[in-house]
Order: sequence, then C-alpha cells, then structure tokens
Amino acid sequence: MENFKKTEIVIIVILWIILITTCLISILNDFVIYTSDYLGLIGLIIVTAIASLRPEKSFKSVFVLLLLGLFNLVSFSFSVRMVFRFGSQDSMNLGIQIISFVLLTALLVRKREKLHRFYQEVFMQTEEEKELSRKNFQNQFTAKFERLSDKEIEAKLQQDLVPEAIKALVEIKEERKRNTVS
Repeated sequence: MENFKKTEIVIIVILWIILITTCLISILNDFVIYTSDYLGLIGLIIVTAIASLRPEKSFKSVFVLLLLGLFNLVSFSFSVRMVFRFGSQDSMNLGIQIISFVLLTALLVRKREKLHRFYQEVFMQTEEEKELSRKNFQNQFTAKFERLSDKEIEAKLQQDLVPEAIKALVEIKEERKRNTVS
C-alpha cells in the first residue's frame, strides 16, 4: 500500500466522482453519451487497474490518460462539456478540456522530477546509445571515404565537415601510414 502514489490516486478518485456523477445525470436526463465518453470510461477503468496492480506505473498511465483528455480525445464529463474549442465547429471536435487541463497541471506541478525522468526514458538516449550512434555514423563515413586517394583525403580534411567525418578521415589516413610502414 505504501507504493500507491497519493497524487495519482487523488486524481483517479476525482475522475471517478466526476464520471459517476455525470453518468447519473446523463441517464436521468436522457443526454447523449458520445464515443469519447465511453473511451474516457474505458481509459479510467484501465488506469485504475494499472494503479491497483502496478503502482509504479500509475504516474505514466494517469499522465497519458489526462493528456488524451486534455485534447478532448477522451472525456470524463458527459453532461457538462467544459472545453475551450478552436478551429471550425463543423470540421473537428478539437479543444482543450478544462477538467483534464486542471488535473494534468496539478499532476505536473506535484511530480516535476518524475515527469523529467519519464521524458528522458521516452525521448532521450543513454550515453551508450549516443556512443553507439556516433560510432555507426563514423563507420558510414569510413565506408564512404575508404576509396578516396591520399590527395582526396587531404582535400576533404580542409573542408568543413562534421566531427565524425573528420575522425573517419584521420583514421583512414593513419591506417594507410601504418600499412605503408609495415
């Protein structure tokens, strides 16, 4: 129980209260329930299950659900549509959902460092991956420049090249010197 994250659980409880309340209002007043409303219900069920079974994943799941809700792809309030709309009314149902915006802002303010780690996991490369990428990039230049003559290599070294290309040219030049000395 200690692994449960208080902020995420509070947000999930708030969403359930909003969802149940608006669902009851919708049923009593015969409001139409749209696809985004059903998707919001399904998403909230999934997030609740993830938070219960895998508490360490609760931040990511709540973050993704609120992000989808922010752009009105999923909805949590059926009867009260609190959305800042933009664009043409006929073309798409684009807008910023107020409930998701407020809850997402609260989550991000309370969990800034966790968001930073999540961002790094998703978008950033580790040092090993960066080094491997640099090596692959350099190997491409090495394969491209191997056929050049010594004069062409010297001419290329005088040009403005990326560091990986320069390193590849220098290595080819040094390897040729070692081969001629041997």
